[in-house]
Parts: sequence; structure tokens; C-alpha cells
Amino acid sequence: MRRTCLLALVLSTLPVAAAAAQRGTETQSDQRGPRVIEFRNDVQASEDTLPFTAEQVWSMVPHVFNELSLPASESADTAWHEFLTPYLQVRGRLFGRQNHEFFQCQDNGFGADLVDNANLTFAILMRVLPAGDGRALVRTQVDARARRRDIATNVVECTTTGFLEKALAQMIAQRLAEAAATP
Repeated sequence: MRRTCLLALVLSTLPVAAAAAQRGTETQSDQRGPRVIEFRNDVQASEDTLPFTAEQVWSMVPHVFNELSLPASESADTAWHEFLTPYLQVRGRLFGRQNHEFFQCQDNGFGADLVDNANLTFAILMRVLPAGDGRALVRTQVDARARRRDIATNVVECTTTGFLEKALAQMIAQRLAEAAATP
């Protein structure tokens, strides 16, 4: 099943982590060859309409991910304008911010959000579509999960606050506006 899935902040390189469970799949291809990225089927998509063409937006997506040091590449399925990261592991804060600004990870065993005190793993899947009238629709999904650091527990599936997705779309729009303003 196909499922689609920042603010310019200083970013340290994040190590890649593995994923598991029942998920939709996407294939990513890079210098090491294709690899499968699995997303949960219930990951919600954030949608942002940008005042640029889909081709303009698509051309800026790799630059924004690169600027943020997010290891990402185009989907191996070239019929879609999709760009995705492998699963990334957060050690400490994400982009210098508290992790709860990006994710909510309810630990049912203790009833508290454990995202700021857990090993957090996430992946991003972004699709760019024409929206009509020369605009583009950016559809972004972020699949995340956490595991407590202090005791051995099962993985807790996380939801997104939408901040990361909105920030990515805003950054793409900002970079395109800057490029258009430059003679």
C-alpha cells in the first residue's frame, strides 16, 4: 500500500535506525542501491499548498533536506514525486528543540508522554503534487516511534504535532521566494 509521507535550525547528523511492524512500504534508492522504508498505515499526512508550481517545489525539496543534513533521496518509483528519509534516530533533542514540539508518544504503561525521555526514531516521506492554478500541494508524512531509555519496553508508536511538516513546507516556500527575488 502506498502511503505518502523545518525550520532552518542547526542540525547534527543523525544515525540511521531500523524499523519494524505492519507498515506501508516505499522504496528509496541511493548509492548503496534500493532499500525499503516501511511506514505505519495509520500515519496521517499534512498538506500544504504552496504558491509555486509542482516542478519548482520538487526541484527545491532535495536542497532543503540537504540544508538540514537530513539524509534523503527520491523514491525509486519515479512515477511519483516522492522524497524520503531512512529511519533516523534522535539522540537528545531534535534540531535543538524539545522532542515534544515535534512528536507525542503516549506510554500507555505509565500514562505520560515519554518522547523527551526516550530513544526516538522517525522517517519523513514527502510527495509533491500539482494543485492547479500554478500551485503545488506538498503532502508530508512523518512516521515515528519511541522506546524508554530507563527500562526495557516495547516500542511506542508516536504521532506528530505537525510542526515538522509545516516547517519543511515553509522552508521550501521561503527558499523558492528567495530564489525568485534573486536577479
